[in-house]
Amino acid sequence: MKFSLEWIREFVETTAEPDEVAVHLTARGLAVESFETAHNDTILEIEMFTNRPDCMNHYGVARELAAALAHPLCPYPGTVSEDGKAEAAGSQASVAIEEGDLCGRYTSRIVRGVKVGPSPDWLARRLLALGMRPVNNVVDATNYVLWEFGQPLHAFDLKTLAGRKIIVRKAHRGEALTTLDGIRRTLDPAMLVIADASHAVALAGVMGGAPTMVTEATTDLLLESAHFSPSSVRRTARSLGLSTDASYRFERGADIEASVPALNRAASLITEIAGGSVSPGVLEARTRAFVPRSIALRTRRVWSLLGLSAGAGGNTVASGNSVADGDRTIGDVLTRLQFVVTQGKGSLTVEVPSHRLDIEREEDLIEEVGRSLGYDAIPERLPLIPGSGGVERRGHRRETAFRGALQAAGVHEASTTPFVSAASDWTLRQRLSAEEPAIEPIGIENPIALDQEVLRTTLLPGLIGAVAHNINRGTREVRLFEIGRTFRRGTPPPPPHELRKHPPAPPVEETVSLALALSGAARPISWLDPARDVTFWDIKGLVSAVMAAGGLEPVFAGLPTSEALAPGAAARVDVRGEPIGRIGGLSQSARDRYGIKQEVFVAELSLSALWPVPSEGVSFEPLPRFPAVSRDLSLIIPASREYRDIERTIAGVAPERIASVTLFDRFAGEMLPAGKIGAGVRIVFQDPEKTLTSEEINEMLDRIVAALGREMDATLRDSTGRP
Repeated sequence: MKFSLEWIREFVETTAEPDEVAVHLTARGLAVESFETAHNDTILEIEMFTNRPDCMNHYGVARELAAALAHPLCPYPGTVSEDGKAEAAGSQASVAIEEGDLCGRYTSRIVRGVKVGPSPDWLARRLLALGMRPVNNVVDATNYVLWEFGQPLHAFDLKTLAGRKIIVRKAHRGEALTTLDGIRRTLDPAMLVIADASHAVALAGVMGGAPTMVTEATTDLLLESAHFSPSSVRRTARSLGLSTDASYRFERGADIEASVPALNRAASLITEIAGGSVSPGVLEARTRAFVPRSIALRTRRVWSLLGLSAGAGGNTVASGNSVADGDRTIGDVLTRLQFVVTQGKGSLTVEVPSHRLDIEREEDLIEEVGRSLGYDAIPERLPLIPGSGGVERRGHRRETAFRGALQAAGVHEASTTPFVSAASDWTLRQRLSAEEPAIEPIGIENPIALDQEVLRTTLLPGLIGAVAHNINRGTREVRLFEIGRTFRRGTPPPPPHELRKHPPAPPVEETVSLALALSGAARPISWLDPARDVTFWDIKGLVSAVMAAGGLEPVFAGLPTSEALAPGAAARVDVRGEPIGRIGGLSQSARDRYGIKQEVFVAELSLSALWPVPSEGVSFEPLPRFPAVSRDLSLIIPASREYRDIERTIAGVAPERIASVTLFDRFAGEMLPAGKIGAGVRIVFQDPEKTLTSEEINEMLDRIVAALGREMDATLRDSTGRP
């Protein structure tokens, strides 16, 4: 937005050079982007924020410059000499407001005997410098006051107004108006118009009508200066595709108290350059009184929020009077900006002037103090964060340990939305035991999308969606985790007797959970190791490592069959006998729902259930002094049996002498009976007290084979591969 420095200097006496003026205005938030010389004047290009309509004029910029320089601001010349011998304005015309919500004030003056013609050079030159085309002396005078004081005005040819009446009303259905740009426009009944006794003559706050425009034949004027609702002007301008200097300002808010000073200034300027006389009196209709907003400003809050000490901004204060001097500094700053300040004990009462529509609360006043003292006065230092070094959030240490272990393992953290589709949430939801009550999701009353109608009860829908997004875009190796909240309906307590007919809604239970998803290659491709994809054992090993980082030891148990996880590749995770989660391979139906064609292994653990669990103690054992001996067994077992049962059966034969049991092979084929699979198991024997003999090892092997046959229906496989 362009401004004339010569014009600004009419309201504040200063010899400051343009670059100095630019520095002062920019420091106060009115950024001067450039300035150039034109006809012995300097034109400033200022970036204007939309919340500062009070500065969209030369007097407003002068007000800011005067406050910055601590120079007096000249009073606005908003007076006019009336013709005492002329007929009073009230007997020549009338104004009325029918839509009080959309028009708070309408004022008019009558000027008679004008001679319409070109504007004087000084006025035309100023308008041209701002990018405006001069029209005639009357229209140019109204535009001049708009740019000088910020109040839009309009001049009607008085003789063209039917009944010499002005009525502010809504447009009638089917009503039309030819505007000043020569376009005939059909009006909407929601639009606010200025009408005479018979028809609309102007679009309120936007543009006048051609039939009542000022021409060379005009001798008598009715000048309009009004206050319209920003929303009304914005609606009309958008509906008709019109944007004018007047609508631009009304849309952002005009000063209701500026109507009469601007009206007087325009009438005085017109009689100066176009002749004529001003009829006595102002025609006025008003539906809204201006009540100044009063705000309590705590001075300690000012210095605290700005990070300054009392008396900052170049005011050196004595230690004994720092608070009092600081209060005076704040009062002086606001007074220079035309706020009315009343001193109190430890606080100020600040009355906001009518032109500052952007000041609504204490923080707004603090911003005024900050920009006036200078943002460069605020020291560069890190803020004090309340609570730092204090009590940690519950589970923070363990959560941090989990996150660190996952990141060290090359798993990337994801963050997904808590809103999911009911179908995907149901598909991936699973109870950890048959005794666990059914999980009830929470519906969203106004979902942001059709497929986000419930709050998630599991983290897996969002995480698997992220896996599918990556895989379907060519990233085959995906390793993700998320720590977030899940939600479900809780069990409400028994209501009091008086509420039993209308019990309250069940409370919402929130749980902090951890979810993992692995897919693709288990390790980077290398000539040293054969390539393989992620398996159930990888996700199990990762969960074990993560739990160990948090000082916990998981135990894996059976899990009820569900649609989410593939049969035979799923397990429940227990910690100290309590179920806290599940792991497994994603079922084919679940993968099909997301369009994933490769295997995905997932895990989900309730971190909230782990917070009260104490960490396992660290124990040490001496290194074994006696040698270990390994033996391999090739077994034929029912396909329905699980490996953990084999391991438990073998270890239970001689727990003090069996150091480890490892499954090193698993196979199936036509050579095996139907419903059977082959398993290769390596057993390591080691006695802590002595070296085991062959007879002792063979005796334990016989007992192991007998136990496997009895408990697992397992048999040994001979050298030909037959059972």
